[in-house]
Parts: sequence; structure tokens; C-alpha cells
Amino acid sequence: MIRANVVGIFLIVAGLLLLLRKIDIPMAERFGTWEFILFLTGVVMLVIAHFRSNRNLMLWAGLITGMSLHMWGKANVDGWPDHWFFLFIIVGASFLLVFASQKDRRSGIIGILLILTGIAAWPGLPWVAGSLNNYWPVLLVVLGIFLITKKA
Repeated sequence: MIRANVVGIFLIVAGLLLLLRKIDIPMAERFGTWEFILFLTGVVMLVIAHFRSNRNLMLWAGLITGMSLHMWGKANVDGWPDHWFFLFIIVGASFLLVFASQKDRRSGIIGILLILTGIAAWPGLPWVAGSLNNYWPVLLVVLGIFLITKKA
């Protein structure tokens, strides 16, 4: 019952956005795009994951929401940064969502490390980004070892 309601609401919102775009309402041009509809899908998935306490769905919903928001920003916001550091921030934020909903310390640590890595790789900090560009694979290896050896 709840699943049908959520899908129904999503279809209504997506249909309205596409309809508004068809009748040339100016604001609908920005919000009737596939990036924004994918963002809405991610938000709906986040709500479902939260109420069902589904860790895996929360992680994927966070990734979909973050990536679609980034793609929408690139397409519609002048000066939106297009750099690989966003990937670390989006994945880290997704892990922090899992931490917030499940109280899993490992997800929180991974999320914080990934977000800090993304911030350090930001081109606005050239002295950090230069060093990180040389040694960031080491961080990935250390993070992988942490995930393999740490007990849940």
C-alpha cells in the first residue's frame, strides 16, 4: 500500500513537471529535466530507506540524490564546479546518511574521511590538492584495508 502511494506520488510530480515544461512555463525548464526527476527519485528512495531502516537502500539513494543534484547544478547553475572532488563528497555524504539513520560508526568514519578528502582535493586549496593528486591512491588502499580488517 505504501509502495503504491509513493510510486503514485512520484509519477504525479514527474508528470506535472513534464507537463509544465511542455506548456512553456519558464521555471519548468530548469525543474522539468531528467536530472531533477532523478533527484526526486533519490529523495523518494531516501524517505523509503529511512522509514524501512534499509542501510543498502539509504546508501544508493544518497548516491543517486547527490549525483543527480550535481548533474542538475552543472546544467543549470553558472559557475558550478566540475571537478572530481565532488565524487568524494557525494559518496562521503551518502555514508554519513547511513551513519545518521543506522548509527553505524564505520559508516560515519568512512563518510568523514571521504568528505575531508573531497574538500582537500578542491582546486581552491592548491597546496593541498597538488600533494593529494600524487598520493590519493594511498588513501584508497588504506581505506580498503580498513574496510576489510575492521569487524562490523
